[in-house]
Amino acid sequence: MRIKQLIQTCSDIITKPQQSWTQIQEHAKSLRFIYFNYLLSLLLSLPIASVLGNYIFNPLFRKPIGIILLSAFIKIFVLFITILSVSILAVRLAKLYQGKASKANIHRLIVYSSTAYIVACVLAAMFENYHSFIIVCQLMGIYSIYVMNVGLPKMIEMPVDKRIPFVASVVLLAIILNVGIRFLLTNLFQITSI
Repeated sequence: MRIKQLIQTCSDIITKPQQSWTQIQEHAKSLRFIYFNYLLSLLLSLPIASVLGNYIFNPLFRKPIGIILLSAFIKIFVLFITILSVSILAVRLAKLYQGKASKANIHRLIVYSSTAYIVACVLAAMFENYHSFIIVCQLMGIYSIYVMNVGLPKMIEMPVDKRIPFVASVVLLAIILNVGIRFLLTNLFQITSI
């Protein structure tokens, strides 16, 4: 995916979620495109942000570039596996909440609604030493929940009273998987910088 197109898509999803979901629904991309062209391209901005943040915004306490890149690629792995796992499990959850949609639409919902959270992770990687900025990034991550809630009626046909419990279940599942994967990496491989 071209950088300009990636930035425009992220910007649209964050600033105009209603119109973005209509566009996503009309121009349905393949799952291969969503995961490898969109999600992976977005995640690959993490190492760039980490290096820039370390060398531009943290000149006094620079980390070795190998440590920065290793940490960034571990974050990419954790986020990619978390989003993929949540998407797969959300297909089952949608049936539980009487949702009717194709698997592809459910995957689109999870991946595209994760955009604000991933952008927040990229910004947090760049400004990791500015603790007040990390709070702003966390709020941006919470905004992903709103984006998912806006996209849900367009991507999944679901009774209105089941939508909020579905979104809450997906968010809880994402948190549990993210923490679980980080816990496994920390304890099994003694990786501490994630």
